[in-house]
Amino acid sequence: MAEEFETQFVDITPHKSILPKMGQAGYSVAQAIAELVDNSVDAKVEEKLNIDIQIKNDSIQVKDNGSGMNKGELAKAFSLAHSNKKNKLGEFGLGLKTSCQSLGKQFYIKTSKMGVPNWFLIEYDEEDWLKNEDRSWQKYPIKILKKDNSEEHGTIINISKLKSKAEKAVDLVKKDVGNRFAPFIHREEAIIRVNGKETKPFVPDLLEGTKKNFEIAAEKDKIYGWYGLMKEGSQKGFYGFSIFRRGRMITCYDKIGIPEHATVARIIGEIHMDHVPVTHNKREFIKDSDEYLLAEEALAKELKEIVREARKKANDDKVTSNVKQEVDIWKDKLADALKSEALKDLVEPNIDETEKNKKKDRKDEVEIEKRNKLDLSTLPENFDNDKKIEPRNRKPKKLHKKRHSIKIKGKRFDFEIEYFHLGSNSSWKSYSISEKSGVLEIVINVDFPAWITTKDTPFYVVMLVGEALAEIICKQSNEFTPSKIQEIKEEILRKASELKNDFEEEVENKKDEYREATSPIILSNTTHAKTLFSST
Repeated sequence: MAEEFETQFVDITPHKSILPKMGQAGYSVAQAIAELVDNSVDAKVEEKLNIDIQIKNDSIQVKDNGSGMNKGELAKAFSLAHSNKKNKLGEFGLGLKTSCQSLGKQFYIKTSKMGVPNWFLIEYDEEDWLKNEDRSWQKYPIKILKKDNSEEHGTIINISKLKSKAEKAVDLVKKDVGNRFAPFIHREEAIIRVNGKETKPFVPDLLEGTKKNFEIAAEKDKIYGWYGLMKEGSQKGFYGFSIFRRGRMITCYDKIGIPEHATVARIIGEIHMDHVPVTHNKREFIKDSDEYLLAEEALAKELKEIVREARKKANDDKVTSNVKQEVDIWKDKLADALKSEALKDLVEPNIDETEKNKKKDRKDEVEIEKRNKLDLSTLPENFDNDKKIEPRNRKPKKLHKKRHSIKIKGKRFDFEIEYFHLGSNSSWKSYSISEKSGVLEIVINVDFPAWITTKDTPFYVVMLVGEALAEIICKQSNEFTPSKIQEIKEEILRKASELKNDFEEEVENKKDEYREATSPIILSNTTHAKTLFSST
């Protein structure tokens, strides 16, 4: 038997304070203005939409030549969460009120449609709204003003009693609206000006041949856009995608479908996901929605190849002219270390020193015991010279040009270090020594995972070079054991490091001497002393 009950009704009209509280949504100046531009874009007519944003010290104004509103539409626009917009930017009915109140405590909206003889004006003042009993949800004043020209149309939103110094955000707003509404600007459907200057979307500087347009079928819709590789990667997070919904950017530098890692910092692009739901403030997608999760999975598959290319480029990026110059200095010290007394006991059993050899200049040379076979190579069979990496001149400097050589079985070989893509499963270094070519080439594999993670690239290279030299010495002496290789490697690196430290200290001392000699104080004292002597 159903329990008897009585139904009563209560008033749940929101408290007045809800309006000013909406202004505490955490909008930045740029985000709040973008919300107002949304409404202008939604109101565009067949003619080109013009949106003028004026940011002053005491006010912000957004003016458009859109379709405008009549009295009833203006009343609904000011109503809480009211919106008849479907598949448009301002679909939630909250952006106008929330953004205006986040910017200032006072604002007005002036609007009219084409052919209507009047402007309609609604004004809001936070203090008056909260304290004036004549202001209520059911009774709010709209002013009606006579038009000079009935053909005028559009909307003006003016905010005053600002809550922050908006003038400082002018440049940021200009960049933000230019990028956020880029599709409309590119299609020449809208012109947006900030303080009289037309905004332009950011156009990344891409590597030639890397831009690719794509389209992925999605349930009842599609995901589409483009992606590519920038010429220079960003280590400050300025890479990833501008993601648009219905022509309006929701997120920028989004990492959807790609790892958030320095190795992919060249990837840039534009993705349109019109069917994926967003939060009411349009600042992010609802990431636990089925639409978003399916889009993320599909994009990860689509972007797999560009991620691979980006990582390859990231490996190349580490071979700069500065790195090569630093490695060349290390090569000097490695050569000096190999002929030092500290390595004599380890290396001397492998060196054939005749009276004739002792009289020669042995600088930058290591002479290894003569053996029947000189040719030696650990390079992979599929070694491809096209995979060689040339240094990038980020900071153009004169590279260290000194040639380095060693002697093996009485023959001199040029000592070179090169950088190649050998594959992530290949050894981290390889080498080749040939009597025919007269070259000892040590190859650093930039695909080896440790290459991209190392912080000190030059010393990483030197560690591998030291290991390669130790292996060559041991192979020529027929004492190729792990313990002997490690012993020689450690001593080579120990001595080379000592010599490099001495070299750097000497360089710093010379810099100090130069600074002291050219110091303004020293020069002025010298000038003063000359004056004193000349006066006497």
